[in-house]
Amino acid sequence: METATVDFISCSMHHIDITIKWEGEDVTWRSSGVYGWPGSQEKWKTGAPLSDLRTHSRLPWLMGGDLNEIFHHSEKKRGPSKSQTLIDKFRESFLDNGLYDLGYSGYEFTWRNYQQNGTVVEERLDRFCADTDWSLSFPNAHVTHGDSDISDHLPILLKFPTQEM
Repeated sequence: METATVDFISCSMHHIDITIKWEGEDVTWRSSGVYGWPGSQEKWKTGAPLSDLRTHSRLPWLMGGDLNEIFHHSEKKRGPSKSQTLIDKFRESFLDNGLYDLGYSGYEFTWRNYQQNGTVVEERLDRFCADTDWSLSFPNAHVTHGDSDISDHLPILLKFPTQEM
């Protein structure tokens, strides 16, 4: 059984930030779990604290969670359109801090909402992002969107084998 040392860095209502070191591995890295602001007028706040979080540690960085916003219009199906300017600013707050989307396999949208008029709005709100150092440390990392009949969000699973089996 593998064990890890996990140390707390910081937390708020919308994030938790930790460091992780697997026993027998050379790399210590950090992970930030994020829950984005859900209100339409507050979504920008999810990207805003990334610069501050970046200052907490220079370790290889993985960030993931329910961001409550999309990076591109193609990540939304049906429903009212979103402001291109706000989407760009949101995505750029991640890129400006060296965080890149890790991609995924599986169904393209991770959230759905059934509207009163029968329309189903779908968006990719949940994702993992990492900086280059983390991606180089875990080149075999892979994100999969799962299935769910009990939630409006699909689970997202990150696999990153660190050793040959």
